Amino acid sequence: MADATPSETSGPPPRVLLVMSDHRARAVLRAELLERGLDAVGAPDLATAMLQPPFEEERGPVRAILIDHDVLTASAPRAVELLASRHGRPSVVLLASTQLELPRGPWDLVVRRPASIGEIATTLEQLARRMGSSTGADAVQRDRALR
Repeated sequence: MADATPSETSGPPPRVLLVMSDHRARAVLRAELLERGLDAVGAPDLATAMLQPPFEEERGPVRAILIDHDVLTASAPRAVELLASRHGRPSVVLLASTQLELPRGPWDLVVRRPASIGEIATTLEQLARRMGSSTGADAVQRDRALR
């Protein structure tokens, strides 16, 4: 009898939502996350990110959201809250500018530029896998610990 593959026993990989206006940076980060075995999807702004369905057949739930400082507007704190709520309150990471004041928001973690694609991917991978290994009350407890 053949051994089951990890995807057959553990389900689809955790999904990461990348909200970044810079298409090239978003594509490179998405490729890095895919190489690490995560499912990554991108959006150029918060409005487009809201169109990403929270549940998709054969895809795991969103376990981490990266918000680039460049996509934030005056209404961003509320929009980010709605986005996180829509996806079951995953970890929310701000990729912050070094030139601008830290904006208000539901940030679980802030990564300041300059940061390499590898550093950002490692942060997102750790958060997504930590959240992805949680179930039930465990997930709520870990989610609170991350916030």
